[in-house]
Amino acid sequence: MSAEPIEQPAEVEPEPVDRIPEPRKTAFDRITAHREGTKRPVVLPWLREREQRAAILRWAAGYSGHVALFHLVRLPVYGWRVARRSPVGAWRVSRWVVDGMTDAEARPLRRSAVARDDVTEYLRLARERNARVRHRALAAVLLGVPLLGFALWLVFAATGLAFWAALVVVVGGLGVAGRDREKPLISKATTPAYLAPVLRRDAVDTALRALPGMKRDAVIEYPHEIFRDGPGYLCHVRLPHGFTVSKVLGLKEELANGLRRPTGAVWPEGDDDDASILKLWVGFQSMGKMRQPAWPLMKGQADFFQPIPYGTDNRLRTVKITLFENNIVCGAIPGAGKSAAIRTIALGAALDPTVQLRLWSLKQNDLAALERISHTFGYGLTDDVLEACLADLAALKKEIIRRTTVLSKQPKELCPDGKLTRQLANRRDLGLQPIVMVIDECQNLFSHEEHGGAAGKLAMDVIRMGRAYGVVLILCTQRPDTNSLPKGVSANAGVKICLRMTDHQAVDMVLGTGAHSRGLKAELFKQSEKGVGYVLGATDEDIVARSFYIDAIAADRIAERAHALRVEEDRITGHALGVEADEAEEKAAGFDLLEDLIQVMTDQGLTWMWNVAAVGALATLRPEVWEGLNEASIGQLLAKRGVTTRPLNRKDPLDPPGSPRRHLTGFELADVHAARNIHRGELRAL
Repeated sequence: MSAEPIEQPAEVEPEPVDRIPEPRKTAFDRITAHREGTKRPVVLPWLREREQRAAILRWAAGYSGHVALFHLVRLPVYGWRVARRSPVGAWRVSRWVVDGMTDAEARPLRRSAVARDDVTEYLRLARERNARVRHRALAAVLLGVPLLGFALWLVFAATGLAFWAALVVVVGGLGVAGRDREKPLISKATTPAYLAPVLRRDAVDTALRALPGMKRDAVIEYPHEIFRDGPGYLCHVRLPHGFTVSKVLGLKEELANGLRRPTGAVWPEGDDDDASILKLWVGFQSMGKMRQPAWPLMKGQADFFQPIPYGTDNRLRTVKITLFENNIVCGAIPGAGKSAAIRTIALGAALDPTVQLRLWSLKQNDLAALERISHTFGYGLTDDVLEACLADLAALKKEIIRRTTVLSKQPKELCPDGKLTRQLANRRDLGLQPIVMVIDECQNLFSHEEHGGAAGKLAMDVIRMGRAYGVVLILCTQRPDTNSLPKGVSANAGVKICLRMTDHQAVDMVLGTGAHSRGLKAELFKQSEKGVGYVLGATDEDIVARSFYIDAIAADRIAERAHALRVEEDRITGHALGVEADEAEEKAAGFDLLEDLIQVMTDQGLTWMWNVAAVGALATLRPEVWEGLNEASIGQLLAKRGVTTRPLNRKDPLDPPGSPRRHLTGFELADVHAARNIHRGELRAL
């Protein structure tokens, strides 16, 4: 039996894709599109951020107070202007009443009818005129009688406050009616700066179509409405096929020209979710002219392991930099604000009392405010300073090697992934406090004929090895080339800051090869835009930020707070200890520390004393001399006088019975007597 042939399906002619009808969008499709789409913020961004909100409210309060005081002082002038124009106002009011009662507005029509000998038209206009006059006369009588009564009362019956109040109302009303349109009665309290026009789609469209490479008939779409975003406008643009966001970034100057805005006010950027979307933010002013809010750390304390405020972006949002696990390279030409930018970061680090600062300014002393809290410090361009800086780099490398051993012995729950944590940094016995080393004008070290090679190798080792151990190296240079900034140093830095430059080679040296071709053109920044630059590594995106400017006076106040925090936690070390001792020695000139200690210890019946107790006792005995001493500085003063201080594990006699022993640094009364006798013998020998 033969098998039946299998019926072959009929061939279906393929249908071109462009002929397939678009499927109908269902309600579910629309809901899904909205769910997966970008949500517009419910509350304006500046209302959500405390710094921006506080800054705007402070500005509003200050502006309102200025306006109120300005006009209050000028009230007599305004009164004279109103009184001077009141006769003109009376004449204008009288003319307005007479013209209204006589139907003056229709008088040209009646004259025209007479000139044309149009009797019918003239009679119609005359009847309408008579009707209007009757109605307006009745209204004038109804309004005039009360006004006449008010005038008679004001002239003959009004007295005291009522008379003057009524007179002010009458004269004021007539003065406003008689004002000169070209000479306002009230002066302006402020002179407004240039007011940027509202950003419209047609302006954006015109600017984009004028860019080189953009086709005139290219399809440009706007998926969202243009809206206010901080001190400017944000526009989302879907670019034509083949015209990428990177092309627009490279044509920023041409785009600003097309928008008729300053280059510093136009900031295009891409969208992570859609490569065809250009986010164009256009500010009211150039970034360098915007008034910044105050530095958030003007009050309070910082944390090395948390982001530290560095500056504001083009929309005046706070930009923060995390120091932990990051090294920083900053480059700019002289006068662009690089030293002030790095000083802001150093001041932020100083407000964490556990941070050990190592500061080197290899030119002028831009970090002078932080000298009294720095573990190592130096400034200038002498060989001694350069050698000391090199030695400090070598010591820092040894410290990193020591930390690898210490951290390897810690429990995993305290040291996840072998990295330093806040809990370990707070422990004094481990010596794992965070370290921030700043080398300003580092090109003077790296380009040195004798020390440059060794310094570059040490810097690369510190950057590569120190991240996880809480060691941060911050380098600042005004001449970024292979000699002044080794390529390995710049390439391994986690955060890169590039302020104003002169050419694209320098930009690529700081930000990395290809940065300039991506549109990061630091040479376009103006001389007036100090502190403005590109910041890479602070966030996931390349951003433009303007560093907070902290002048020398404000820096001194912040350094005083940082010093107080370190004194409270006994964190004064190294170079700062010598500064403290020198200040205390100068203040104590002419007074005998040993005699005063013997007196307070004898009065209290003590044979030993802790440093912390000695500080309080001396301040009580002679506050004008010993006020301001701390445990570290009194230890330095005693060491200079031959008294040895050491840990004393004892009970405080003033503590109640049963109190535990305390392990604090102190000294014995016998050692003080011995040092006093030696000092007296030396005086006799003299």
